[in-house]
Amino acid sequence: MAFSPSRWFLCAAGVALGVTGLAKAFSAFGPARALDLADPLLGIPFRHLMVLVGLAELLIAFFCLFTDKQKLSLLAVAWLSTNFLVYSWCIGWGSGPLAGINPAGASATSPGCSTSPQAWPITS
Repeated sequence: MAFSPSRWFLCAAGVALGVTGLAKAFSAFGPARALDLADPLLGIPFRHLMVLVGLAELLIAFFCLFTDKQKLSLLAVAWLSTNFLVYSWCIGWGSGPLAGINPAGASATSPGCSTSPQAWPITS
C-alpha cells in the first residue's frame, strides 16, 4: 500500500509533535526556577504553558499517527503551526510599540519586572 504525500507528512508531523510534546511535558516538571516566571504574553507561568502546549502536541500527534482522519489531522497541524507563528510574532513585537504593555496588568517598566529573556535567572 502506497502512502500519499499527505500521509507521509502526517507521519512525520506526528513523530515530531510526539517527541517535542513529551519533551515539553517532562521538562515542565523540572527544577528550573525560570519555569515559575510568568509568560510575558499570556501571563501564566511557563511551567503551566509548557504542560498545556505539550499535551496539545501529544493529542495532535495521536490524531496524526493513529487515526484515519487525515483532514482533521492536517487542520490540527495547521492550527498549531499558526498558533506558534502568531505567538512568536507577538513576542517579537514586544520590542516594538507595545513593549510597555504587560497582559498580566503590571507595567513592564516597573522596577524588578523584565520581559527580556536575558534578564531571567538561569539555573541548572
